[in-house]
Amino acid sequence: MSVRRLLLFLGVFFLCGVAAAQTPLRSGITQRYSFTGRAPQDCRVGQTCILLVSGSYQVDITDDYSWLDIWIQPDLDSTNFPTLYGHFGSQVTIENNSLVFDYAGTQLGIARDDRLALKTGSYFFSLATGAIGGGGTVSGSGTITATFGTGPHVSNRGVRNSATPSIFRNRIAPGEIVSIYGFYLGPSSGVGAELTSDRSFITKELQGVRVLVDGSAAPVLFANNKQINAVIPYAVKTKSTARIEIEVSGKRSAAVEVDVVPADPGIFNHQSGLQAVVLNQDQSINANDNRAARNSVITFFATGGGETDPAGADGRIANTGVRL
Repeated sequence: MSVRRLLLFLGVFFLCGVAAAQTPLRSGITQRYSFTGRAPQDCRVGQTCILLVSGSYQVDITDDYSWLDIWIQPDLDSTNFPTLYGHFGSQVTIENNSLVFDYAGTQLGIARDDRLALKTGSYFFSLATGAIGGGGTVSGSGTITATFGTGPHVSNRGVRNSATPSIFRNRIAPGEIVSIYGFYLGPSSGVGAELTSDRSFITKELQGVRVLVDGSAAPVLFANNKQINAVIPYAVKTKSTARIEIEVSGKRSAAVEVDVVPADPGIFNHQSGLQAVVLNQDQSINANDNRAARNSVITFFATGGGETDPAGADGRIANTGVRL
């Protein structure tokens, strides 16, 4: 992301100086970061200004790879949560790349949409955070990890409840609809769910894409190159952890381990994330200017309720109600 795009993204924020580059990150090796900083002198009182706080991180790609994934994990007691942004080194010339930010602004991924490899070279990333004018100081600490490789890849904490994808829980429940984020997870253009020949179940393979939960295929609702939506098999109810792998045209990702809980509820929201998707009794969409009448019946949509009664069947199309 260029500095110009960063400023457009941050709106009223302003940029200040960058420190020297640090030792290059190695794939899969976690490195500590820490910073303290003060808003620049030209930052007006009460104004939030962007502050580059930890210099430039460098990742050297020594061979051609298909993806590069950077992850920041602030310490639990960190007082400030930085944003990561990056750009290519001067010796690297790549077109048609996509910069993909995590919902919380803590992850940056680079991948070739045309499935050609990232070229050998250096990539640079910086940590930025907000500081309030008038003497405001910021500080924080945590870890930063870079990984790169080929084939399908699930991002760090990339398995999430589809209803609440901005929350990092790293857990699943039987029958839960999950969204899985990463790179090279499916076709470039998204494809939706397909039904079995008897039209009673969602298929467990979608144009060569499978989601394996402890080796068992899960029903796949949607897939593209950066996201998969799937339904967790009910068989996980007897387990405390599970390993999730993505298979694309016979190539598998590294396994990601998640916790298994009896229930992991989430209510689906509108894209803004500020209001639940609710239907009024007349089936119109509930909104501030279309409120539900007192004592009327509303319908909302959720997932992660866990095992049902009677017991659920993986991917079955619902035609009757069940109790949770």
